[in-house]
Amino acid sequence: MMPTKLKNFSQLSLKLIAGLCVASAFSICFITPSLALTIDQALKQTQNNPNSSINWQELGDAYKKNQEYQKASEAYKKSVAINRNNFHSWFYLGNVYQALQNYPEAITAHYYVTTQGEHVYSYHYNAAYNLGLSFSKISDFAMAAFYYKQSIKKYPKHGSAHINLGLMYHYMDQILKAEQTYLAGIKISPKEYLLHNNLGNIYLDRGDFINAKGSFEKAVRINPKKELAWNNLALTQRKMSLYNDGIKTIEKALKNVTPSSEGLYNLMGFMYHDLKQYNKALEWYNTSISNFPNQYSAYYNKGNIKVIQGHYQQAVEQFKKSVSYNPSYVDAYIQLAYLYHDMNQKDLGRKAFEKVMQLDPVAAKPLKKYYP
Repeated sequence: MMPTKLKNFSQLSLKLIAGLCVASAFSICFITPSLALTIDQALKQTQNNPNSSINWQELGDAYKKNQEYQKASEAYKKSVAINRNNFHSWFYLGNVYQALQNYPEAITAHYYVTTQGEHVYSYHYNAAYNLGLSFSKISDFAMAAFYYKQSIKKYPKHGSAHINLGLMYHYMDQILKAEQTYLAGIKISPKEYLLHNNLGNIYLDRGDFINAKGSFEKAVRINPKKELAWNNLALTQRKMSLYNDGIKTIEKALKNVTPSSEGLYNLMGFMYHDLKQYNKALEWYNTSISNFPNQYSAYYNKGNIKVIQGHYQQAVEQFKKSVSYNPSYVDAYIQLAYLYHDMNQKDLGRKAFEKVMQLDPVAAKPLKKYYP
């Protein structure tokens, strides 16, 4: 007997990921650094003249270069205490606070640069950009958007600011503004693959699969070494029922990138599932697990195929493995509740049902007729 209800197999590992340009502020700012001293040289210099803001700045730079961010922050604070107009130290003080994930302090330092150092061109627009980054990290998307716009206003060719501004609009469901921002960014930086990728996400959300596919194809042509756009292109092809094209896309992707997650492997499994080539799908889910063993979605997907093939006990084992890696994965508990009911293992089914009730009472409603 087939289970009462077979839920769609998991797509959690394939949710679209709009690329947030989070490159370190150290690498994106266009600022000439001070002379690169070693830590020992900079320490000796500050000992010889502890009242020099520049000496403490250069000590901060030395610590920053060595990724000793806490010590760098202390040196930069001493630098700006001596000279409040040392915008280099203020700027990099904010950067090292970002590296330390101390976003409130990063905001304070970068805000000072944007309000007091407007005449210092490169520090100003990069500080505005980094303010946007810090606000995005604390999920204040409106403030993040404000400062990304300030960065673009000061430096219109700042491609990364266009990427992140569009993403903030997307997060705030201001989809038209997001689209307009990406299109404006593409005019300025046509070779920035994330602009094309994120524009593709806008089209995909709208159900405009043709334009989404075109945008993702541009993204992978620009940068074939990035997994993100390959994943999104194949996902779009699947939504268009272009399963064989999707398979070819993933094959190309795997020749160009080393996957950082299970997404491409699981998506290949989905393609073969849709083509009803279930054994092929299982092979890809097994490949996914061999490369990323501590995941839950491939086990869930295998469980669904075992249900289709009529191997219900094997399906149960796969769903149990899925929740062993993600104890909050409600879909797997739902499948267990249905399976146990149809296998006449009502006690185990009720335990699964109770877990669904605990995790998602709304999702549990269809099960109540089996577990009154």
